[in-house]
Amino acid sequence: EMSDVVVNYTDLTGKPHSIPPLWALGFHQCKWSYYPESEVKQITQKFRDLQIPCDAIYLDIDYMDGFRCFTWDKNHFPDPKRMVKELE
Repeated sequence: EMSDVVVNYTDLTGKPHSIPPLWALGFHQCKWSYYPESEVKQITQKFRDLQIPCDAIYLDIDYMDGFRCFTWDKNHFPDPKRMVKELE
């Protein structure tokens, strides 16, 4: 029986403790960089207009202030929380 095969296989390889969020399994878009915020919005709108699936977009390093981790360039991204909320 197939169910026995699955049980034996997962006993051998392990069972997942949790499933990742659905967006993490979806379609992701990335290139060298998207900036400023207006370009991010333009690109995401184009995907929607063309009905191209896109569950995540990566901004690469140009969103950072001086390429420092955990910072935002306020000139290119004045309100990151608002931008992310608008893109949801």
